[in-house]
Amino acid sequence: MSAEKWSRRLGRVLALCLVLTLLPGVNAAAAEIEALDISFQREDHSVVNENGEIELYYDLAQIPQSYPHRMRMNTVLASEYLDYVNSIQGLEEYLAMPDAHLYYTMSGEVNYDRAGVLSLLYTMDWFMGGVSNWGWHGLTFDLDTGEKISLDELLDRDGEEIMAELRPVIMAYAQLNGGWEWSELENIVGGYTAEALDYYEIGRASCRERV
Repeated sequence: MSAEKWSRRLGRVLALCLVLTLLPGVNAAAAEIEALDISFQREDHSVVNENGEIELYYDLAQIPQSYPHRMRMNTVLASEYLDYVNSIQGLEEYLAMPDAHLYYTMSGEVNYDRAGVLSLLYTMDWFMGGVSNWGWHGLTFDLDTGEKISLDELLDRDGEEIMAELRPVIMAYAQLNGGWEWSELENIVGGYTAEALDYYEIGRASCRERV
C-alpha cells in the first residue's frame, strides 16, 4: 500500500476499539434528545456500457422531518455526499476491458443511536481493475444540536491527552501490518489531532452513560 493511502487510513484503523479505552474518564450531562431513528436511501450512479459496468452508489442518510436540527445535520450529510459525487467523475474511462465489473461504493449504517449521540459508519469498497481498496469513514453528531462532533468533544477530554494514548497504538498497528519504519510513522501519525481524527462510536458503550 502506498504511503498516501496509509496516511489516509491510519487515523481510522482501530479508532473504534481505542475509543472504548478512553470512555471511563468521561462525565457528560444527560442528553435532551436520546435517539434519532434514521434510514438510508441508496443513490445509484452506476455506469453500464458495451465494455462492462462500474457499480457506483452512496447510501445517503435520511433524517426525520420532525427532528428540530434536521437542516443543520443535512448540511453536513449533503457535503459528504457531494464529495463522493465529485470523486466518481470520469471513472467510466476505466471501462476499457471487456466484461469489466468495477465498483466504488459507500455503504452506510447506523453504528450508534442513543444517549444523545448518532454515529454513522460508512464502508468504502473500491476496485478499478488493479488492486482493490477499502476503508471506513465515520460521522458522529450531537443530537441536542445537530452538529458533527470531534473525538475530543465526544469524550469531553483534552485532545492532546487523547492523542497521546492513541498515537502509539495506531503506530504499532501500522508497523505490524504495513511494514513501516517507526520514524516514518512518527512523522505521519505525529500530525494527527483529535479534532480532525476520523472516527465513529461503537454500540457497546456510550460516552454519555459512563461516569
